[in-house]
Amino acid sequence: LIARSAGPLTLEDISPVTGDALVTRTTRRLEAGGRLPGMTQDADVSWLDWSRIVEVSADGRHLLFDESGQAVANQNVSYLRNLVTGGVTRLGDARALSLHPDGKSALLLPIEKPDHLLIAPLDGSAPRPTPPLGLSFQWARYFPDGKSLLVSASKPNDGLRLYRAQLDASTAPIPLSHPTAVRNHALSPDATQVAFLDSKGRLFISP
Repeated sequence: LIARSAGPLTLEDISPVTGDALVTRTTRRLEAGGRLPGMTQDADVSWLDWSRIVEVSADGRHLLFDESGQAVANQNVSYLRNLVTGGVTRLGDARALSLHPDGKSALLLPIEKPDHLLIAPLDGSAPRPTPPLGLSFQWARYFPDGKSLLVSASKPNDGLRLYRAQLDASTAPIPLSHPTAVRNHALSPDATQVAFLDSKGRLFISP
């Protein structure tokens, strides 16, 4: 036995004279940071070892993010950080998607069951599932009205598309794009258009 350690070990070289081994240990970490209101320097707002920023609230007081590294056993866990006090609230065992415009809840995606979404109150109380929409979700974002969603999802025997879906499932989801895997997206300020990159890096703008 030459060396034992937590995390990946790499044997870089062995001395031909002494036989000593040169070994490196790799630690992967995704950090989150930014310059918050009233600050003159960037602040580190990371939590565990794989902090992925999702959204900052409109008033700049809260940060929605999730963790999916070794600290949470490579699962997906969503959190809310209070950027004023620094406190962190665990929202649920799911991927973080979007903050509700009213600032009272967040939208989460349970990775194991992507056929529904979760609405998680920001006080940390138990999330509740949304009504079934007949879609398998990849991600979702609130429209400014807080009642409809921009989603990347698929129906049975169909590819991924962008849809506009009513949160209460009162109407069928409306497709907004041809079948494509969306890598990045942006909703226009008036919520009448969406820009996105497809899997080949091509830019599209769709009403």
